[in-house]
Amino acid sequence: MLAADIGGTHARFLYGLAGEPADGMQPLVLGTTGYQGMEPLIADVLHEFGVQSVSDTDAMLAVAGPVSAGRAQFTNLSLSVDAQVLQRHFGFRRVGLINDLAAAARSVAEQPPAEATLLRHGLASSGRNLLLSVGTGLGTAYWSRGE
Repeated sequence: MLAADIGGTHARFLYGLAGEPADGMQPLVLGTTGYQGMEPLIADVLHEFGVQSVSDTDAMLAVAGPVSAGRAQFTNLSLSVDAQVLQRHFGFRRVGLINDLAAAARSVAEQPPAEATLLRHGLASSGRNLLLSVGTGLGTAYWSRGE
């Protein structure tokens, strides 16, 4: 599995077997501003990890921009990404794209980090949540739990 958080300034990648705990893994961190496309970035990542073949590898990329129909345009970079193009180009088994804040919102919903700060108490039964992220840009994600 190749997992990535690709933002407007930096990209963080993990590569390993699905189901392995990522606790002890060190992410590969690369700057994103020098790349003219997603393919050269992913090629550098695979080279750094020493990966020869990705035919049995799934890739999940959380990207800093809106995602629709397997495609995304970065908000603060002149990069775009298409899951099908990456799958064909590299030979990944599957490629998934998700907005980076949507991915963060899902993870916070599953297990809030210890360092999370509650800004305002709400109604516990409302199930509505908001995640704010300040990085290269200001990101927000809103989600609610179905009752």
